[in-house]
Amino acid sequence: MPRDNDQRVLAVVERAVSEVNQQRFEGKTIHWSPDTTLVGGQGNLDSLGFISLMVAVEEEIEKEFRVRIALTEDLPRLAGHDSPVQNIGALVGYITRQLET
Repeated sequence: MPRDNDQRVLAVVERAVSEVNQQRFEGKTIHWSPDTTLVGGQGNLDSLGFISLMVAVEEEIEKEFRVRIALTEDLPRLAGHDSPVQNIGALVGYITRQLET
C-alpha cells in the first residue's frame, strides 16, 4: 500500500478519536495530537476506553479501505507495557504497516 495512505490512516484515526470523544465525559476526552499517550501511566484511556477506540478504528478502517484489520484480537499486546501503539502517531504507523502486509 503506498505511503500516501498515511494521510488516509491519520484521517481514519482522527474520526475514530472524535467518535470515542463523543462518548466520554468532558475533561476525559482524547487530545488530538500524534504525541498523545494512549496506553500506560500517562494515558487518559482506561481499558474500556482503549477497547472502544480500537473498535472505532477497526470500523473506520473498514469503511475507508474496505479491508478488515483485527486490532481487538491483539488487545493484550496492544494495551501492554511494551505496546506498539503507545501514542496516536505510533497507532497510525502500526495501522499503516498492517495495511501494507
